[in-house]
Amino acid sequence: MKNTTKTSLLMLAVASALTLMGCSNANQLIVPDGTHRVPINQGAVTESLTKIYDNEAESLRAKVKQLQQEEQVARTKISSLESELASYKLQLQIKPNAAIATVPTSTLKKANLLASTLFKFNQSALLKAGKTALKDLAKSIQLLDEVQIIEIIGHTDRLGESKHNEVLASKRAKVVRNYLQSQAKLDPLHFEVQSRGGLIPSGKTEHCTEVLADEALIECLSPDRRVEINVYGKPKA
Repeated sequence: MKNTTKTSLLMLAVASALTLMGCSNANQLIVPDGTHRVPINQGAVTESLTKIYDNEAESLRAKVKQLQQEEQVARTKISSLESELASYKLQLQIKPNAAIATVPTSTLKKANLLASTLFKFNQSALLKAGKTALKDLAKSIQLLDEVQIIEIIGHTDRLGESKHNEVLASKRAKVVRNYLQSQAKLDPLHFEVQSRGGLIPSGKTEHCTEVLADEALIECLSPDRRVEINVYGKPKA
């Protein structure tokens, strides 16, 4: 661009600025544009710009408030998950117990009973088939001498809320303990009850995905819903 052109544009800009500054008509601002004069409503322009700025500020304030609310929700979820994790870690620890002061040296008996045999879905009342299975197990326990500990661990599948699953697994494990105790006539100190909720799958349900229909998925996850019973003791001579 030639210097003369730059100079002309600069002079035009200066003239426009001076006209804006020196205009005494508050309603009509006259800006030179060659052969025409363009009226500008200065009040309307100011009002329009103010509205734009106010709307933008209000929008930003709303976004900030929304982000603050989302942050609070996220913090609450993190706190809840940390509490659940601490609870699971505590459950996984082996609790001190006088019954296991000495390590079993002889027989280890294991039973893995499906919840579908013991209970109705999502319930903790023993079924007839469940009572029969536990009676048979109690008879085999009675053949053991000096039973040191009977460990009962309740499991659920991964469906549903973790807290609900933990409570359900605990109820089922306690029901099994109470029934075994009544059938095998064992001291309550021999029992150790734990709940793992849906934390530890059976290892047989990796193929069970959410692409399945609800009922099909529940059936597929059946091996995860179980009660593990580990009996430590010595056989009678």
